[in-house]
Amino acid sequence: MASCGTIEQSPETVTVENPAYKGHVISAAIAVPETKTGLGAEDNGVFPVVWRAGDEIAAISGKGTSEEKTSLYRLVGSGGTSTGTFEYVSGDADPAEIKDLVYPASAASDLSVPVSQTWHADSFDPAAAIMTWHSDEGLSSEITFNNIYSVVCLQITGEGSVTSVVAHLPEATYTLTCAEPLELSDAPQKFYIALPGNDEAVDIQFEIATSASGTMVKAPSAAKTFAAGTVVRFPAFAFEAATLYSVGDYYPDADDASTAEGIVFSVSDGGLHGLVISAREYVGKWGPQVSEQRTTGNDAIREQPQPDGKLATRNLIVAHKDEENFATDYPGFYWLLNTMNGGDVDGDWYVPSRPEIAELYCAMCGVDWDTVTSDWWNYMDEKVSMPGYDAPSASSAREAFKAKIELVSGASTFNLYGKISSSYETGDGLNIWNFYYLDNGNSAGGQFRAADLKTNDYNRIRPVKQF
Repeated sequence: MASCGTIEQSPETVTVENPAYKGHVISAAIAVPETKTGLGAEDNGVFPVVWRAGDEIAAISGKGTSEEKTSLYRLVGSGGTSTGTFEYVSGDADPAEIKDLVYPASAASDLSVPVSQTWHADSFDPAAAIMTWHSDEGLSSEITFNNIYSVVCLQITGEGSVTSVVAHLPEATYTLTCAEPLELSDAPQKFYIALPGNDEAVDIQFEIATSASGTMVKAPSAAKTFAAGTVVRFPAFAFEAATLYSVGDYYPDADDASTAEGIVFSVSDGGLHGLVISAREYVGKWGPQVSEQRTTGNDAIREQPQPDGKLATRNLIVAHKDEENFATDYPGFYWLLNTMNGGDVDGDWYVPSRPEIAELYCAMCGVDWDTVTSDWWNYMDEKVSMPGYDAPSASSAREAFKAKIELVSGASTFNLYGKISSSYETGDGLNIWNFYYLDNGNSAGGQFRAADLKTNDYNRIRPVKQF
């Protein structure tokens, strides 16, 4: 792919810093991948691969050493072809020692694809088209620039005026900003975002913002590969304001179990935000019988009355993740960190708090959370069952919940005669507070118990996440 960079110096003000190099030229071509992608207005699914007038490259000698020197070369002529001649403008890199070229010249000191980009009609931001060339043989060898970036093409229809499109990747966020809001219509409006080239599939999520119609979040159903030098085009889709979820919906697609991470059990802001219970579960030891609050200062693990489960989880993982026995001492948290959150200590999934678990149980039973909590039930009291948990309607609702969550791909069995572990420990740190859904027909369901040892093999961590 080629690109058109910003001219750093106008020809009228160029000062030749080294007269010995005046008139020296470099001939360079642009690699044309099989996808035939490159810079320029897209025509029939293909980008023209050409240099453009004013393109500038940085020529570097001694790259990465104390002797590193850089010179600026500018395209001769008006461009329009994939091969161009660049003439020395300024700088001190010895042509005999030049082994690295960078396009655009402004990227010589930073080869990162810029996280802030500007919308261009039928193309991508030229400043994001980072290309490089290296040869140990120097300029005597053939010069063909290679791309280090890929391009995503979103085609959006509908109503509203788009102000920005944000691509969220695991390692960074890339924002495409429109100088003026772009009005959508029945004909697809194209938005191109440059991303770092990557041969491995990664998760990506797009956030499309409009000036008045709200925000839409869009994510593919599976991880995508964004190979350098390619354009990844997503099928055209209609803009819709962010999904408003209801309790019991799958997440992220409310009606699709095949792509679901879990089930929504709490909503706020009219369904724009809420909580999701994971379809996956860890069963086994919670941790050693020590007080996390006293030994690591994790006060969130004992906070009253509304402990922050996400903070408590993160504090515990940060305190122990580098310990030699982390995987065996805290196997559930090891699983949470490395399987559910992909090694990210700030990942979305965490061990729920007691209030979150109690609200989950209400959702499982088809009972309104606000109604229950405004009644006499105090879910933070030990061995006090939720009123109505044993009613036939609640039992039927739990069976339906179990059936629904187990339809999710890769789901763990949902044991209605099991329990779920909270992120709340007892004062001495020996036990963990578990909530019992049911207890094999005994009248002891719908309640917390604080008598489960942290080392119990039947503790269950079923994570939650916020959206």
